[in-house]
Amino acid sequence: MFQIIVDKIKQSFFEYLKSLGVSSASHKNYRSDLNHFSDWLILKVRSMGSSVETFSEAIPFLNPEVANEYKSHMSKENVSVKTINRRLSTLRHLSRFLVSS
Repeated sequence: MFQIIVDKIKQSFFEYLKSLGVSSASHKNYRSDLNHFSDWLILKVRSMGSSVETFSEAIPFLNPEVANEYKSHMSKENVSVKTINRRLSTLRHLSRFLVSS
């Protein structure tokens, strides 16, 4: 049977965004951007030989080098500069949230 894994860091981040009063459109973009990064990061960590299932488990592998690889990955995939900048902005907000937590 399919089981949905609730990722605590993602949930906490989305609650944090709501507390800031971000618009529903911005919240949708944050959610989309974080899910994109999360999927990429989990695959990246798995390619390094670690077994992770959730974004929370992959967080310890997050560092500036990985963030630069993510940016390069998006450029190679011909993602527009506007979208890359928005996704990186989401990561900056996530970083602030993680530090404050």
